Amino acid sequence: MRNSRTKFNAFFYIFFVVVFVGLVSMNMILLNVITKVDGDARLINYLGLVRGSSQRLVKQELQGIDADDKIQYIQDILSEIDTGNGKNNIIKVNNPKFKSQLSILLKDWETLKKSIYNFREDNDKDRLYEVSEYFFLSANDMVFVAESVSNEKLNLILRLKIFLVVFVIITIIVVILQLKQTNMLNNNVKELDTIAKKDKLTGLYNRRACDEEIEKYVMANSLDKFACICMDLDNLKYFNDNYGHFVGDKLIELFARALHDVFSSTGFVSRNGGDEFVIFIENTNEDNIKTLIEKLDNNVREKNLREKIIEISYSYGYVVSREADKHSIYDIMEIADKNMYDYKTSKKRNGKMQNR
Repeated sequence: MRNSRTKFNAFFYIFFVVVFVGLVSMNMILLNVITKVDGDARLINYLGLVRGSSQRLVKQELQGIDADDKIQYIQDILSEIDTGNGKNNIIKVNNPKFKSQLSILLKDWETLKKSIYNFREDNDKDRLYEVSEYFFLSANDMVFVAESVSNEKLNLILRLKIFLVVFVIITIIVVILQLKQTNMLNNNVKELDTIAKKDKLTGLYNRRACDEEIEKYVMANSLDKFACICMDLDNLKYFNDNYGHFVGDKLIELFARALHDVFSSTGFVSRNGGDEFVIFIENTNEDNIKTLIEKLDNNVREKNLREKIIEISYSYGYVVSREADKHSIYDIMEIADKNMYDYKTSKKRNGKMQNR
């Protein structure tokens, strides 16, 4: 049980390390993609400016006004889009489809610039207009490609988000399963611990449980208002010898049931082996102990009336410790045990010991 529990905990630890690394990695990927999408929006905006500025540039040139400032403006934007270096914080895009279209646009730009400079010499308006329209269409295609690349990233973000949600759901399921498994293991451990501390024949606590209870009281500073009761069956040997151990076991069971009925709600009841029983009761006094023993006598009397063969007879001894006594748990048990044997001896001497 401990081995499987250790293996399960190790698996769960590894799983959570993987989950943590996975979540961090996915968040970093998402952050990176979102940053690029933000950069794509800026890129698309500047491509739109190139497209619009080229038309204003040509219109101004056709009117006979040199527009070198607009030529430089468009040139700077296109250079920054191509290299990623410039004042506008445009991020360079390495997508093959985008780079291919950008290469075409840059060639068309060089053609448009050449046409503008030629127009200033030959005043061929039709040629300049034709080249400008071609550049406009090329710039328009560039905008569409940039939007397409950006949409691919948006789709990637959506897929990552879906994967993240599924990942979180799986993690929650595993956590729930782990909690159930842990709870089951804990219950099994408690059940096994309980079984290990219970006497198989009577269901009372056994010697091991009693020893653990004693250890608890060994550490106590004082045992004020603490009672220890030792009990012993008078006639177990008689029933074992004359009726067999099966009947002897039944005698032990009946007496244990009586002890459980009377003492289990107020204290700790254990079978320490054979026909010996030990009871610990906290926060009590001698009058209360006498009352409980009287209840036990009545309980035993009722059981004896119902039995045809078995008749329970027992001896007991008890002690109630006070703070002033300064007795250890071992001292208290020894006194209670001595009182029990004194009582048993007294019964034998007065002829009150029952043989059955």
